[in-house]
Amino acid sequence: MNSERLFGTALGLHGPCGVDGIELKPGERGGEALHLTIGLARGGGFAEGGGQTCPVHDTVPHTWRHINFFEHACYLQCQVPRIKTRDGRVETVQVPRARKRDDPSAVTGLGFDETSSRKGYDYITIGVDMDSERLLHAEPGKGAGAIVGIQRYPASQEAKPGQIVAASMDMPPAFMVGVARAFPNVKIPFDPAHHGRHDRSVNTMSPSIREQSMKWVLLGGVVLLVVAIGLWGIGQWRWSQKTRVLLDQLEAARAALPTERFDPRELDVLPEPVARHLRLVLSPGTPIVRAADVVHEGTFNMDLAKGVWKPFTSRQRVLTRRPGFVWDGWVAMAPGLAVHVHDAYVDGEGVLEPAILGVFTLVNLRDRGEVARGELMRYMAEAAWYPTALLPSQGMQWEPIDDRSARATLVDGDIRLTMTFHFGDDGLIETIRAEDRGYADGGRIVPMPWEGRMFDYRRRDGMLIPMQGEVAWLTPRGRKPYWRGTITELTYRY
Repeated sequence: MNSERLFGTALGLHGPCGVDGIELKPGERGGEALHLTIGLARGGGFAEGGGQTCPVHDTVPHTWRHINFFEHACYLQCQVPRIKTRDGRVETVQVPRARKRDDPSAVTGLGFDETSSRKGYDYITIGVDMDSERLLHAEPGKGAGAIVGIQRYPASQEAKPGQIVAASMDMPPAFMVGVARAFPNVKIPFDPAHHGRHDRSVNTMSPSIREQSMKWVLLGGVVLLVVAIGLWGIGQWRWSQKTRVLLDQLEAARAALPTERFDPRELDVLPEPVARHLRLVLSPGTPIVRAADVVHEGTFNMDLAKGVWKPFTSRQRVLTRRPGFVWDGWVAMAPGLAVHVHDAYVDGEGVLEPAILGVFTLVNLRDRGEVARGELMRYMAEAAWYPTALLPSQGMQWEPIDDRSARATLVDGDIRLTMTFHFGDDGLIETIRAEDRGYADGGRIVPMPWEGRMFDYRRRDGMLIPMQGEVAWLTPRGRKPYWRGTITELTYRY
């Protein structure tokens, strides 16, 4: 019995469904995660509610979290079939081992709470549809990061964060920060049930103690609330202003160019591995990408020595001519404590600025020298996300190394960079390496070898691009990954 059949039997799959892919990928919290791909046999059909077998109309991609396989997190990935019934309706087929799919498209109000088995032990945070009183999603942990995790579930089911307009909770400010970040249109009312419990507990004290306690409790609560809201509000406003300035500078440096399209004749002069990659990812006549908006989520390693990984979300604007980008990241360090990060290459200047709550700047590196070189290297490495930027007509020059690798050179202003691209067995970009990218060591920049890995290629707007990536410093003590991310949204402009 082969591995696919063994896993298919264990999952109880039968008929036209079966396991046709098994892969270990980097996990969100370190280690490796097992991904099982459930396939659908060609020509298969499924029964509608009345028992009539109907042909497959189309498929939609979905991912489910399964129980762990030994120490590995396990995910089921499937192109879920939809059938067209006799009366013309399109229905989604129930997949074995998957909970009946919720439809979060109508959810407008969420209730949040957190709990643990005992005080101080592992927590989970839950999100409940306030109208149907059904559990929508449960996320390990607590604080702002857990709220962002809950937001991912309806987003994965094609719902929009903006449709959530109300939230009910009796939780600390850290959770409020997470709700404001994940659900931009939400309003948070107080939870009356919480105040009822609070009133009953206070009424068991004697009147004099109760009056004094209430006074100090209210005073302390008001002070903490004012400070928390004030810092959060100041941080959000201050950071949004800085982001807007960077985006305006990026747009001001943009070259005004007419719409162009990819001509395969450009590939005739390229090294064979480069030409092979571009033939796979681009179709003749593909519009040349001028700009892109990218949304990421993933984990960031805050300590290379100890491997302290923290969840992040980010938005990135990219221009290809003149090359530049602004990455606006949000790293959840602890419940109620977030670090905002700007990483940018704008009009020939490199920028790196992390700030706690968007208020307290940890370091502010800006220059047109080493910082700028490091940021332009990042642009080059990420060009696989907007692959027309890899063409010679868009400024990228290539020279061969062997049948699996080539050197790319990019010149912008006074900066000239060369990086090595390595291509996998499938002909697609697998790794990108720089020998001397600037590493921020406190307030100074030191050169260090650096590597980016690209994988999970999928079609977007007719182009084949990697949806996941990992980057690492190649230190004297070994390879040290520090960023693992997944593209959740991607919009091109031509």
